[in-house]
Amino acid sequence: GNVESAWTMVKLSATLHWLVDFSSPAEVVVSSARRCLSYPYLRCWPILRCTLGDVALLFLRGRRCVLKSLLQVHRILAQGREGYYLLNKIFVTDMIVWMQKVPEDLLVQFAAEYERAVKGLSKASVGLGLPDLERRVAAAMGAVPDEADEPESNSEEEGDEEEEEDDEEEESR
Repeated sequence: GNVESAWTMVKLSATLHWLVDFSSPAEVVVSSARRCLSYPYLRCWPILRCTLGDVALLFLRGRRCVLKSLLQVHRILAQGREGYYLLNKIFVTDMIVWMQKVPEDLLVQFAAEYERAVKGLSKASVGLGLPDLERRVAAAMGAVPDEADEPESNSEEEGDEEEEEDDEEEESR
């Protein structure tokens, strides 16, 4: 960890930051996505997808991996400034104790639900207006398409025809 690790963990966790209680893995995924696209220095959809996939893999690997991660969180929050150690007393210590007793099949079931929620996540489902924002940015930038989106044209005749059509449109105005 670094000096910002505790801050980052707390900011990205709605439960640690605002004491939010979730009723389903899908709610957790959407909340995590919103926070990952809002707070960190690097706000990137592919990084978000990779991170959520890593969390799903962590749960799929079982109790031991989850416990190891919770112990790392506990250590980082204990070393953090700004009273983060209190979050250990309120949440993390209880999570560690509970994780030692949770049945493995319940963890596997949760992991499967979480993974389904991650696979079902879309930019529209995050609720930040990302598709509309991307369209506006593309329009503002002149809608420069990717090379893969538009077939290349080597014919000069097609270019001449397009210029003639543009000239005709300007004359009609």
